[in-house]
Amino acid sequence: MPEWLSWILSILLFIISLGILIAIHEFGHFLAAKAFNVYVQEYAIGMGPKLFSKKRKLGETYFSLRAVPFGGFCSMYGEDVTIEEGIRIPKERGLEGVSHVKRFVIFGAGIAMNFVLAYLLFFINCAAFPQSSYYLNVLDVPEMSLARQAGIKNHDLLTFDTVEQIDPNTGEVKSYNPLSGLYVIDEDAILHIPASGENEAKDVEIVVAFNPNKVTTSNLNYSDAITLLSVDKTDPISWKINSDPGFNFIGENYSFTFMPNIVEGISENSFDPNNYVNYDLEGNPIKREIDPITVNAISLGSNTYQYEDIGFNSFQYIFRYSFTEAFGAAGEDWADANTLLFRAIGGLFVGQGYDQLGGPIAILTQTTSILQDMGFGYYIWYWGVISCNLAIFNLLPFPGLDGWHLVVTLFEGITRKKIPNKVKNAISAVGMILLFGLMIVVLFKDIIGLF
Repeated sequence: MPEWLSWILSILLFIISLGILIAIHEFGHFLAAKAFNVYVQEYAIGMGPKLFSKKRKLGETYFSLRAVPFGGFCSMYGEDVTIEEGIRIPKERGLEGVSHVKRFVIFGAGIAMNFVLAYLLFFINCAAFPQSSYYLNVLDVPEMSLARQAGIKNHDLLTFDTVEQIDPNTGEVKSYNPLSGLYVIDEDAILHIPASGENEAKDVEIVVAFNPNKVTTSNLNYSDAITLLSVDKTDPISWKINSDPGFNFIGENYSFTFMPNIVEGISENSFDPNNYVNYDLEGNPIKREIDPITVNAISLGSNTYQYEDIGFNSFQYIFRYSFTEAFGAAGEDWADANTLLFRAIGGLFVGQGYDQLGGPIAILTQTTSILQDMGFGYYIWYWGVISCNLAIFNLLPFPGLDGWHLVVTLFEGITRKKIPNKVKNAISAVGMILLFGLMIVVLFKDIIGLF
């Protein structure tokens, strides 16, 4: 499929998915309003000019599709809605005419529907699609690879080197990672540098390190994440990386030799995610004896070289839930998504996580990447997360959001004092202006992030 056509389909799928989230949210308000006989003048998906509007025969609500797909509304009598000429609505059919409890339910129904939709999307993913988990340092080793020739097998465990220190306060022995953000595979590896001109061939002691951020569900190959480092080890807890500009040069006949620490896996052909390490009679993991691994530089043409594939791949475990198991698994996904989002929103109030904020363009880019790399099941799961996000965002007591209406309704119900409509409408209008301003800022941030 041409890339341009793939992007068009991705954009259409994105607009449809976002439209479903908004439609379900507003449908919650609509259903609750109808249940309490509140007059609904328009149920709209999108904002801006109308593209389509239809009212059922003998019905009272216009169902509309508007030009801008990022939004929607359910306009109810009592929300500063202009009623059509010739139509008389009794007071008891307005928001002000129902009890505070019913009004609270109406304003909260959209949020509830997004939470329900999120669980449903998680359930569809769990019940209808194969699931996968990847175990970062459980190895998947191809036949005839360098790792297999050295004696490493499938499901063996790669362990990382640490520095042990005694805590002066407690006397407890603690293990430290000496390279921040990187994990040490072998601190005594050797880089073999060939002779060049008047320079003789020589061996240099190096550190083979692993960057876990470069191994993802779409790229499980360790070779892309392994780095050769020259480090200063004078500080036993925090090593310093030497800045030698020629150190990482790879050329013809370059190679390096290293010896990783390997723990024996329970089975090469089967995998139990709860028990994948082989233990001796004393309960200690069994170390697998392996040969040193020498990795040579191979030519890519035009004086360009790269080190050959070692044969280390993070193991991906693929499985399916039964129909009944999917209910519980979806519940766990739902709880995890909401917990992480509440924490993320809480972090914004203390100045953390602003770099992670994203708008429609960021969501489009992320969902397109997920669809291409991880499949439709994970795409559905991600929209479940977005549905939770929409629900939690609307819970915020910010003017213009459902959370603001919930707080106002709760305040009026407890105090029995009505806030004047002019005041509420003015505050809501200011809130909407600020929200649109935030959307514009986030949109510009998304656009800048593309370059």
